Amino acid sequence: MYRFGDGTPFPLPENFIETLVAAVDCCVAIYLVEAKIDEHQDRVSEARRLAADELRRLDALNGLVETALAPLIGRKDGRASEQAAARIFEAATTIIRNSRTGVGRRREGAEHEVLPPSVRAGVTGSLSRFFLAHQLPRTAWQVHWRASGEGPATAELAAQAARGIELEFRASFAADSFWSQPIPMADLFDGPVTATIESGKGRSRQLRLDPTLLTEVQVGPGREGMVLRESTKRPGPGLHILMPRAGEAGPLVVQLDKRDQSRGQPFYLDPIGAAAVIGAWRAIERALPDLIAGRTELSAARLGGRAVSEIEHPAQVAEAILTSIAPLIREMRMRSRVPGELTLKRDLGPDRREEMFVPRQALWNRMSVLSPRHRQLFEAIGLSNEATFEFVSRVAPRAARTRTRAPVGTGPEKVAAVEPPELPTVESYGFESEPDLIESSRPRPSPLVPPPADEGTSAEEGVSEVELTNPRGGDQSEVSVVSGIIERASA
Repeated sequence: MYRFGDGTPFPLPENFIETLVAAVDCCVAIYLVEAKIDEHQDRVSEARRLAADELRRLDALNGLVETALAPLIGRKDGRASEQAAARIFEAATTIIRNSRTGVGRRREGAEHEVLPPSVRAGVTGSLSRFFLAHQLPRTAWQVHWRASGEGPATAELAAQAARGIELEFRASFAADSFWSQPIPMADLFDGPVTATIESGKGRSRQLRLDPTLLTEVQVGPGREGMVLRESTKRPGPGLHILMPRAGEAGPLVVQLDKRDQSRGQPFYLDPIGAAAVIGAWRAIERALPDLIAGRTELSAARLGGRAVSEIEHPAQVAEAILTSIAPLIREMRMRSRVPGELTLKRDLGPDRREEMFVPRQALWNRMSVLSPRHRQLFEAIGLSNEATFEFVSRVAPRAARTRTRAPVGTGPEKVAAVEPPELPTVESYGFESEPDLIESSRPRPSPLVPPPADEGTSAEEGVSEVELTNPRGGDQSEVSVVSGIIERASA
């Protein structure tokens, strides 16, 4: 069990400090991309400004030439001075016109200067390094795993993180992994399992489920299921079993033919078969973190439905990441007993506890390459170097006030009763209280349903409104899935 620095329970079952450090590195890299884009835009703006200034100067020069030569150009006496003035004016006009053309070309060249693709690709690269080992609070996973027996198993993983971040991954598995090949159902059942299968016209038949193989697992919003087949050597019939939702009698079974088309009417398993299948699904859920940890490549990343490489200002991606972890950072800062550190503790036994910490100065040094403007959000969520008391006063300026009540006592001299100053609490700073933090980290009824979209919320508002759930740290062997699958299975 993890705890805050003051010993109170931490709402997440992981070393969040690792996730925090990785998130800071990711956001710093994204802000550096934003800085390069800003520099490119500044160059374009400066080229436009210089071009406009030069065009004004050339227009002024043209006016001076006309003013100076106008008295001579207008006459028709054929004098040498008039002819010279006409030739001078014509030459000056040509030179000025050519100069205007050159200025326009330079301006267009600056406007059409293409930012190297490698610059924006840095956003995807930064997200890949972070999300291949970590995940944000409120991340909802979708999984589609297949194993045919004719090659390595494949998996399609999709994650919807907080603030509209959508990710897609490719996964691979070691040869000795649980997910590397079709899984014998006998390994998941406690013993022989016989299910009653409806064969049509009111007739039924008995089918042994323990000799079958698990060849497909589907985990998505609102529905979880698996496919069982008698053999994977050739196309053959199978069973598509959908796990029960609230109010359903039990697992729903759909029979599949050799072409994976449904046949017959769906039906529910009998109580004995249903109990065995649900038990097997619990074992599958316990192994899902290893499946998700098998992600090896980030194939797509979107924010608000747009590819991150197409977003004009990548800083929006960094803001989404920082605001999603802001409540945890604030609470850790408030509850860390050592000044200048963010601390977590972990219970190792009845009388043993491990402490982990990261100095805020170390995090601040990672941001030193950023401009003050790009460091503002880091400061807003509590990663600045100021004292915690100053931080609290800045984010929630609720100074304790002395309040005067009605005079008390008798006689001509009445003494005003003064109430003692109101002491600040965690709740008065706008942070979530400890029970709220713990409650928000509990698994939700439908763990893989994406969180509601936060539309119209600014970064400043999001800092205080983001809820806490279970993110996963970089130590994949010790943590569980944020979606709540494991916690719900063991409940």
